[in-house]
Amino acid sequence: MDKTYRRIALAGLALGALATAAVAQQQQQTGSITDPGLAKPADAATAARVTAAPLVLPPASKVGMVEGLIKIRSFDQDITAYRAYPQGKLKNAPVIVFLPMIVGACSALHQDFALRLAREGYYVIMPNMNERKHGMNACTDPFWTIVRDNIAFPNEAQYYLDINAAFDHAAKEGASATKRGMVGYDGGARVTMKMLTRDPKILAGVAYSGPVAATPLGIVPGTAEAKPTPIELLNGVNGVQGGMRGKLLAIFGDKEGQILPEQIAEFQAAQAKVDPKSKTTIYPGRHGFITDFDTDSSKKAWAEGLAWLRAHGVK
Repeated sequence: MDKTYRRIALAGLALGALATAAVAQQQQQTGSITDPGLAKPADAATAARVTAAPLVLPPASKVGMVEGLIKIRSFDQDITAYRAYPQGKLKNAPVIVFLPMIVGACSALHQDFALRLAREGYYVIMPNMNERKHGMNACTDPFWTIVRDNIAFPNEAQYYLDINAAFDHAAKEGASATKRGMVGYDGGARVTMKMLTRDPKILAGVAYSGPVAATPLGIVPGTAEAKPTPIELLNGVNGVQGGMRGKLLAIFGDKEGQILPEQIAEFQAAQAKVDPKSKTTIYPGRHGFITDFDTDSSKKAWAEGLAWLRAHGVK
């Protein structure tokens, strides 16, 4: 029963649906977050579990850790971030910007993931990149509206500036300005892949269960995640320079669901051609299996991710 909660929480992308592309585009332009026409799960209990993204395992210990919500300065305003690092080990600590699925920094599930990373010896910061429209979005706004605004019609240039602001804040606090890595899962993994094509100062990234193609978001034909996709970035579609420069470890489950096996195979083929020093690994598991933490696959994937970061200088 408990693992079902976690799995349903991580299926938010697959369940998200849009009323119409035209309405979504209009509301993206106006900044409106009122959308009673957005499709929701027929089952109210499912909707509640997806929105809450509850913790089901005992959370990581906070003993010996500095952690909590803070404010950081981005390019245009202050935004909220969750930050954690081992007490007494701030100076020159390696930095990880962690990006979760769509709901943001006030979700207990995502704070727990960040804290687990920090307990490995990292300064971890999770910027709430949706705050301009949705405030503390995981707690306040309709989940399906957030899916529309930040997956189908995101302001990705803003995302990249917020990520850079998170790295800069870490350095101002005394963590390393050069030992920079990223970890993401689900939608955050997709952004991690894209960021690795843009910023040469990021040494490495680990992307768990990241959509690599134009993954459909719901029941409206033609509605999918924003382009360019990671596959397109690798292939150089529309003149976009491909390649993650040997920095990316992409990890998938063999039963991802909305990330189809043929999409992963296409991604691997492009990776082998354009960016062979990057790597893809597939473990037994469903979408977002990494957040189980206590299964054989999640333990192995976690260890592989840490080893990748350290091998690339984020240590």
